[in-house]
Amino acid sequence: MDVDDYTSAAPMGAPPADSEPQQQSAAPPTTEAPRPPVAAPAADPRVQEGAGAQLLWVGAAMVGGAALLGPYGAGAAIALAGAVRNGLRARELYRHPAPEARREAGRNLTLTIVGIGLAGIGIYNALERRQKDDEK
Repeated sequence: MDVDDYTSAAPMGAPPADSEPQQQSAAPPTTEAPRPPVAAPAADPRVQEGAGAQLLWVGAAMVGGAALLGPYGAGAAIALAGAVRNGLRARELYRHPAPEARREAGRNLTLTIVGIGLAGIGIYNALERRQKDDEK
């Protein structure tokens, strides 16, 4: 065996150099028509206009929650503001006749419930902390 026998070999997993490349078979054609691309949410001007108002709403909620209940209150207020927004969006989307919109409404409703739960935990922790501070 010679050193050249090892250096001329094709890399592992590659077909030998003397074989012809194999053509891959194309996927069978589908009978389903292609779906049109979905516009990104940022493309909708209403979304862009509402973003500033939402940012102000969340900021005001955070400052109010922090002023009333401290850091836990700020977190609870942010969660509650998000839950309110998701609840309003779920209400809008549920009225839409498209099934995709109704599925999105279900997701938003789930996030609303989770946000309310997180806000409740934050408020509970803030009140517990305040009660412990008052006892000292």
